[in-house]
Amino acid sequence: MKGLNPTLFLILPLIAAFLLPLGTIIHKRFGKLLNVVTYGIGIAIGITLLMPTLLTGGTVIQMGGWPAPYGIVLYLGPLALCAGIMIYLIALLIEINDINKSRTTYFHLLFNLFIFASIAMLMTSDLFNMFVMMEIGSIAVAGMASSASMRMGSRGGFKYIVMSGLVSMLMLAAIGLLYSATGTLNIAHLASRTSDVLNPSFGFIVGLGLMFAMFFETEQFPFNSWVPEIYEGAPSSLTAAISGIGGIAAVGVFGRIIFTLIQGGSIFYGIFPKLSLIIFIVAIASVLIGEIAAFNEQNLKKMLGFSTVAQFGLILMAFAAGGQNGALAGIYLVLSHTVAKPALLFIAGFFSKASDKGNWKDMKGIGRRFPFLGGAFIALSLSIMGVPMFFGFWGKLELLQTLISGNILSKIAFGAVLLGAVFEGIYLLRVGHSFFEKPDGADVKKFDPKGAFMTAIPVLILALIVVVLGVYPQSIVWSLQKIAADLVDRTQYIAHILPNLIPAVPGGGL
Repeated sequence: MKGLNPTLFLILPLIAAFLLPLGTIIHKRFGKLLNVVTYGIGIAIGITLLMPTLLTGGTVIQMGGWPAPYGIVLYLGPLALCAGIMIYLIALLIEINDINKSRTTYFHLLFNLFIFASIAMLMTSDLFNMFVMMEIGSIAVAGMASSASMRMGSRGGFKYIVMSGLVSMLMLAAIGLLYSATGTLNIAHLASRTSDVLNPSFGFIVGLGLMFAMFFETEQFPFNSWVPEIYEGAPSSLTAAISGIGGIAAVGVFGRIIFTLIQGGSIFYGIFPKLSLIIFIVAIASVLIGEIAAFNEQNLKKMLGFSTVAQFGLILMAFAAGGQNGALAGIYLVLSHTVAKPALLFIAGFFSKASDKGNWKDMKGIGRRFPFLGGAFIALSLSIMGVPMFFGFWGKLELLQTLISGNILSKIAFGAVLLGAVFEGIYLLRVGHSFFEKPDGADVKKFDPKGAFMTAIPVLILALIVVVLGVYPQSIVWSLQKIAADLVDRTQYIAHILPNLIPAVPGGGL
């Protein structure tokens, strides 16, 4: 890592956001080209830093030269770096998918801010700084959704910003209460305070406030009233960004709070079992409601939105189970989802445009016109379902093994996963079969092929990842174990952020 400043990995999209207005004066396509170059450089930097980070544990960046806990400290560890590489990859593929589509400078600027905020959320070790980054990301998403020329997108953007404001107040109140009791908001500093234990009721309220914000970011019931309108009305590139980029960032932050801050003991000692109960209830409800809603939904993009709700519910189940196995299962699931779901949304967006319809029943036979995209939809769906030989299988297998060995609530969640998988298999394969059925009294050539090639490129890349990692999961097992350890091993996290910390003697309370 010598000679390469890790800060550049974070600020690349911020630099691009500031250059966009000036560059657009020179050429109207400047924004698209700049974004492609920016995200390509981000991937290259991430790959360069990957092996040293996995081996040494990461790099600490002191903003303004102030060490923790007095200043804002960023930590580019295995979790932040690997998730950041995926964020840049999905962003690059979104730009390729949109290369011939008209996007305003305003949209490109907000998209870069969204990427910056997503990576910063993963890197920061300060709760208030995390809150600020979540707000920047939320405002960017609402702005991009409202800038779409479709009424449903604007309506969804309005619902999103209203719900975001409500959960933001809860999170800010929880952060304020925590600071009033401890005098610090640095995650490593809080995790190291073994001499101070919060009152159980007080700690539960603080933890609940933090969890509500995470439920919103991961689209969980009942914090997801904005999902149907956003997924139906916003461009598929934006929904792919919300599901892929926003999803992996939210899950990373959720894992950091759950494993490093709360489950590890410290000042939240004894509070995790109560919060775990709440997470399990929300996750089970989200899986069942999301899968049933998707089963009954006829709009293709909205159906995939409900499917996303259920997928994030599975990830939260894994985190609620706790421990190294729970963390590993959640990481498997979020990675497989981040690869497969954006590709499905790319296909859904193209099929909706080619058929000029949103209902999947009106796309009957479209797979005969575009066999690669139709086949890719089925293959990616099999991964989401957790079928063997596809990447999603390994995440669901790890989740089921973790849940079956847990308490009674874990076993209830186990049943919910299996029941949800039945609904999931029916509606995804039903849609895939419809794509290859012979259309009634109409020729398949009616479907407009414009843009098929640029959609096929990102879909091909993501489909190959799904298949290759499904067949050879051992190629990334070591890396995923390092990411899980980054979340679960709070001792190592504290040692990186606070290298000069003198361990406190257990005892006391707040």
